[in-house]
This record gives sequence, C-alpha cells and structure tokens, in this order.
Amino acid sequence: MINSDWPILQVIIPLFGAIATALCFQITYARIIAIITAISSLAVSFYGMITLDGTRRYMLGNWQAPVGIEYRLDHMSQPVIVYIFVILLFILTICRKAIISEIEEYISPSRRHIIYTMILLVATGLSGMVATNDLFNLYVFLEIASLASYALISQCSDKRAARGALDYLILGTVGASLILIGIGMLYSHTGTLNIDDIHERLEHLYGSRIVILGFAFFITGCLLKIALFPLHFWMIRAYEFATSALLIYLAPLSSIVGFYVLVRFIYFVADYRILYDQLYFGLIIKCLALVAIVVSSYLALKSNKIRSLIVYSIAAQVGYICLMLINSNPVAIGIMASCLLADSLLKIGLFATTSDRHSERGEATQFTKLLLLFNIISSAGLPFTIGFLNKINILSLLFGDKEYLALLIVIASSILALEYHYKLWRLVKTNEINNSGIVALSITSFASLVLLIMNSEFTRFVAAFFAGVMNG
Repeated sequence: MINSDWPILQVIIPLFGAIATALCFQITYARIIAIITAISSLAVSFYGMITLDGTRRYMLGNWQAPVGIEYRLDHMSQPVIVYIFVILLFILTICRKAIISEIEEYISPSRRHIIYTMILLVATGLSGMVATNDLFNLYVFLEIASLASYALISQCSDKRAARGALDYLILGTVGASLILIGIGMLYSHTGTLNIDDIHERLEHLYGSRIVILGFAFFITGCLLKIALFPLHFWMIRAYEFATSALLIYLAPLSSIVGFYVLVRFIYFVADYRILYDQLYFGLIIKCLALVAIVVSSYLALKSNKIRSLIVYSIAAQVGYICLMLINSNPVAIGIMASCLLADSLLKIGLFATTSDRHSERGEATQFTKLLLLFNIISSAGLPFTIGFLNKINILSLLFGDKEYLALLIVIASSILALEYHYKLWRLVKTNEINNSGIVALSITSFASLVLLIMNSEFTRFVAAFFAGVMNG
C-alpha cells in the first residue's frame, strides 16, 4: 500500500492526526498522537523521496486529470515535504517544553489539545500545497494552513499577539482572495485547473488581458504571503509578539512553501520568458526586492528589540531571494534554494533564543554563546559561513548579469547587516537560554555547517533540475 499510495498518505496522515487530537480531549494523549503522526508522516515522505524516480503522479479517487485532482511529486516538491515534517517533529519533541510553558499554560485545560490540532493542520495544508498539481486544490490547502496559523499566532501570554494575529488574518485573507481571483481568471480562459493543462492551454492566450490580470492577482497574493515589501507589515506585528516555539515552526516553513508556490506558478503554470520579458513582472518584482532590501536594513538599524531585528532581517532576506527568483538562470534558482534553506535554519536558531521569560531557563555557557555567535555571523554573511557563501554567489551572479545597481545595493545592505547583527549580538549575548533553545541552536548550527560543506552539490542539483524544466 505504501509503495503505491505514499503521495496521498503524506497529506492524509497529518489530517487524520489533527482530527484525532481534536477528539481525544486529553492533552497527554494529544501530544502522543501528534508525535506519532509526525514520525509516521516523516517516514512516509522520506520513503517517497528515496524511492522517487523522476516524476510521480497520483490521481485522487482514480479520476484522471484534468477532471480529477492530481498530485505531482518530483525532485523539487518531495524534499520540501520531507523538510515540513522534519520541522514538525522538531517542534513537537525538541520544543515540547517551550510549547507547554509558552502556550498551554495560558489556555483553558479543556481546550489545550486543540493546539496540537492546529499544528497538525498547518502541516496538512503546507504539504498539500506542495504536493497538489491542481490550482484550486492548492488554494484549499492554503486556507487550511492559513486559518490554523492565525489561531496559533494568537495563543500567547502577551495580549498584543492577538492584534498581530488579526493583522495576519486580515492581510492573509486579502492575499488568499487575490490568489483565488487569479485562479478564477485563468480558469475562465483555459477551462481547467490542472497546472500542466493550464500551461499548455495558455500558449496562445498571453495577449488576453484577463490572463495577464490573473497572473497579476495570483503573483501579488503570493508576494503578500511571503511578506515582500510593501506587503510585509503583517509579518512585523504577527512575528514580534508571537511565542518563539510557534515562530520556530511557522516562520521558516511559510517562507519556503510560499516561494515554492511562486516558483511552481512562474515556471510550471506560466511561461517564465513571456512573464519576465514581455509582461515585465520580473522588473516589477526586482524593484520591490531592491526597495525591500534597503528599507528593511534601515528599519533593522533603527530597532532596539531582539525580535524586531530578527523580523526585519527576514524581510531583507526575502528581497535577496526575490532577486534570484526573477533570474531565469538555473544557477540562480539553485542559489535561491540555498538561501531559503540557510535562512530557515538560522532563523530557527535565533528565534529559539527569544523564548518567553516563563520558560525554564539556564545560564548561557561559553559553548551556547559560541553557537549563538555562529548563527548571528552566518545571518550577517561573514566569512566561513553559509550566509557569506550565499552572498558571494548572489554578488557573482549579479556582476555576471551586469546588474550593477542591484550589486551596489546588495553590497551596501550587507555592510548595514554587519551593524544591526552586531546590535543583535549585544542584545542576546547576556540572555539566559532554555534547554530547548540550546538544543535548537546546536542542531541548526550543525545543519548550517553541513549545508556549507555540501553547498556546491546542493545548488548544482537544484540548477540541473530547473535546467531540465526550462528546456522542456
């Protein structure tokens, strides 16, 4: 059964786990069910990754596409699903005490088990978004993940988290609505929701204003979801007051899956050459990305709060990644993937140091300070770190493409990054860090080192995959 049905199992298992945790009404049983669900989902998705040969298609209910909903798993999507479940297991095990002390204590005992329902629903939505090859099905999973995320963000001892969650809800709903309108416009002209079919039928429809508007609505909705300036304000409020345990889970995954959806749309739904060269979407995104880098770096310099510094650093990183997104060179997509993975690892480590004061804390040892320093200098892009290597790769690519303005902005923002990351170090070095934070720092530091060592192989693998996509 696993051999033939693993594409759907890796979405159904967390969904059934979410239903089971909602019905058990016992917090201890809910934790156990959630951990078992995470282990099972990770095992199935990892099995799918190691047995995947090329592209795997799965027809739900045995209804053939485009009539039925199709899942499409390949060497781009399956590793992302594995990463989703790795982070899910990480948050449920390593950060278990942080969830208890930062969230459960502030919720009525009769409703505490629902926290694990929401966590599993986020994993269900994100994995479904990555697996599906149907645009409307993607929207459904987006809403599942988003609604659960809004609920999680609001659960905090700080009442300002509820206002941040409301911002997230309002702007997230706007983004999802834009995506749905875009899907509707494309459906009105292609008569199908299957991604492969839409790509084929759009070949002679790029002169249609409705199609162009559909592209604009969908891409704008995605840019809002990934928090690209000036659509990033929801992230500032939502992340500043949310609990660190949930940010370790939500922040890295939302960025990775958001960029995954954008990449899938640009390269698998639309024709990226027409989108960039004739419709000027690339130029618009590039301008927004450069402004995001400058403004976010400036705001980070002006901030004196640990959480704000980390959030503005994320906003600047979104700008760097978008510069690679609009570059049609397969190597740029490889660099983008490396930046996304490195940034997610570093932010997990940094958010782990901002735990609520009620968590169990211990005095920071020299080893802990060393781990923290490594994460900060890597995020700042100093030499001998993955952050530095990614910055060098970005600068080399921009120089080779004669993008001199973008090159100067990236260099200037990198200098600014040194200053605000130094400020971040001064703020966090005296902090006491709880045990789960120390473990998180250790794991993310080791993973960053592995990515640094294996970076050439990683970027070449991604570049080779997209070279095949671009060549048809």
